[in-house]
Amino acid sequence: MCGAVLIAAAMGLAACVPDAGTPPPGVATVPPPQRAAPAPEPTPVLPPAGADRRAAGPLPEIAADDARTLRPARGEGAVIGILLPLSGDDGELGRAMLNGAMMAVFDHAAPGFTFKPYDTGGTPGGAARAAEAALDDGAALLLGPLFSDSVSAVAPLAERAGVNAIAFTNDRAAAGRQVFVLGHRPEPQIRAVVAYAGRNGIRSVAALIPTGRFGAQAAVAADVAAWEAGVRLHSVVAYGEDVPSIDRAVRRLASYDFRKAKLEEYRQGLRKRDDAESRAILERLRHRDTMGDVGFDAILLPSGSSPVYAIAARLPYYDIPSDRVRALGISTWNRLELRYEPALQGAWYASPETELASLFKRRFAAAFGKPPGPLAALAYDAAAVAALLGRREQGADFSAAALVDARGFEGASGLFRFRADGLSERSYAIMEVGADGVRQVSAASRAFAAPRREPPATN
Repeated sequence: MCGAVLIAAAMGLAACVPDAGTPPPGVATVPPPQRAAPAPEPTPVLPPAGADRRAAGPLPEIAADDARTLRPARGEGAVIGILLPLSGDDGELGRAMLNGAMMAVFDHAAPGFTFKPYDTGGTPGGAARAAEAALDDGAALLLGPLFSDSVSAVAPLAERAGVNAIAFTNDRAAAGRQVFVLGHRPEPQIRAVVAYAGRNGIRSVAALIPTGRFGAQAAVAADVAAWEAGVRLHSVVAYGEDVPSIDRAVRRLASYDFRKAKLEEYRQGLRKRDDAESRAILERLRHRDTMGDVGFDAILLPSGSSPVYAIAARLPYYDIPSDRVRALGISTWNRLELRYEPALQGAWYASPETELASLFKRRFAAAFGKPPGPLAALAYDAAAVAALLGRREQGADFSAAALVDARGFEGASGLFRFRADGLSERSYAIMEVGADGVRQVSAASRAFAAPRREPPATN
């Protein structure tokens, strides 16, 4: 029997499923605390030679107006509804996610599995109408929606119907009430990169975080991660959406005004002495703006592209030396061209990138003639989990007990598992930024230990 359910890929992605008649373990089967050893390493079970690899060939591009009819319905059976923004400002993103989900259906779904896309339009009202339509059509599981406010609109409908939803948001506040959050949350990524930093000489870390709910969650995660890693959390400074706010935050974090005043005071003392040695020191200090250390040797930047670039440009300006202060980040950095930022040379960040992720990207590009975008892998994994749970010989089971498999799943977005509270746990690799690009310096784990508890959500 396989140690975990594996969504692997080799031309067509394969699955390692439990033996016939044995359902995936739920929370009750998690090893007790005294047995904290990792679960058995997932083992890929590839299709036998000559097997039908349904997704190996080109797949059709799915247009928004075709979404309700383009589906691989094969007989009567489980109905899965996927709620995505197939029109509106986020239509392109939603269609890429739908294409990723369709790949999983063609890879894994058994006869009798019906997969129906529903357009949310990218709004909470549209998501609620899409969920109502899916539930009216008999959906046994919902995939999506994407945005946290849309999840909030769908959650009471799913709860009332007794149907679980795998949402694509990364907002931990959306978890619960029949909702399982699949998106890459900041907390486990921050834990992973800070833990790696602590193992590699970092002793004090500061954090620059955005304002709002995401930033509040990142601040709590930074505190917990630093404590777990034996690293001192020097300070946490928040910034707003505008560039002046970012500028003020970096200046404050660097204690720039204090260090500048300290240097000027030192210069004044040297001028008063007015001897040859003092004049020589003043000459050496001529191009200096500040005096003294910043007090930390790493800076955590759990942000997306625009803030990261704006912050990186200001680190040297406010005398935060990149040769002594290492930047730390999260998986949003995967989409950035970091090698061109001198202040980010040597930076470490958490990433779900694996060989399976690379293979998924190649297969998606071959099938649709374009890259998958940032979230298509999440949609693939959600649809693959649904297909696997729908093909069990003892009957489809989309219950919470079936979703909360302590062994987890490994797919295009990395190793993950759902918890009973609706949150997901993930394993992350650590990447390092260099002048020639990004390289992996620590591989993601291939198996989970006993489930862990996390601090409560911050409102």
